[in-house]
Amino acid sequence: MKTYKGFNKDMTCRGFQYEVGEDYETNDAQVCSSGFHACEMPLEVFQYYKPSDSVYCEVIQDGKISKSDEGTKIASSKIHIGIRLSIAELVKAQISFVFDRIKNLKEESSAATSGNWSSAATSGNGSSAAASGEESSAATSGNGSSAATSGNGSSAATSGYGSSAATSGYWSSAATSGNWSSAATSGDWSSAATSGYWSSAATSGNGSSAAASGEESSAATYNRNGIALACGKNAIAKGVVGSYIVLTEWNDNADELLLAKMIRIDGKKYKADTWYILENEEIKEVIR
Repeated sequence: MKTYKGFNKDMTCRGFQYEVGEDYETNDAQVCSSGFHACEMPLEVFQYYKPSDSVYCEVIQDGKISKSDEGTKIASSKIHIGIRLSIAELVKAQISFVFDRIKNLKEESSAATSGNWSSAATSGNGSSAAASGEESSAATSGNGSSAATSGNGSSAATSGYGSSAATSGYWSSAATSGNWSSAATSGDWSSAATSGYWSSAATSGNGSSAAASGEESSAATYNRNGIALACGKNAIAKGVVGSYIVLTEWNDNADELLLAKMIRIDGKKYKADTWYILENEEIKEVIR
């Protein structure tokens, strides 16, 4: 089966070295215990490998298969490492995943629409919504839910643990709430926002913006003139040369904002492809 896998930037995962185009095999496969792990839902990889600090590949899993009771994580005894994917390509894959999921859903709720100014909404764990067309919208509520839209001016919103939202198209937006939630957009002037512990936001497109709020959250922008906002205790942000990042510092209880600073990634004083955090009123590089 085709799935998606995240790696460290050197193509390692839990100390094991992988290479694009190679095949690997082991004796057993148990989720969270043994075998090669990947996710059926493209954006679920953000829960394990955060944007801007990782690389992602399309993979094929075979042999012995073990599936998680929560989410779409799969362990297998065989794996083929396919092509490397950009964030924008992951977003497109997420949209395709949602549409395919809707076609096959039986017990889980789903909604799909097509056409300009269309909208879709669902509620329930594992629910999904997809809308295509200019100024379309999709919204879901429930743990593990997902929403995806395609079309200029489109928007997607989800709520619930492990939820995800993805959009593609100019002026598109994605928003999620819930721990481990993720939001990603592709398209010029697009925006992504998340709230919840360990949440992540990533955008691809000129003038795009990403905002993540919640402890240990992360925000990343991949384009010049883009903005990434990390709002939460120990939150981090990252950008490319020409982009801006906003960092915040909070009190020990994480209920009072002490300071906020914005910097421009110039490639000299502040480096591209590097996480930054605000600590003790100083902007510091995060070593990983």
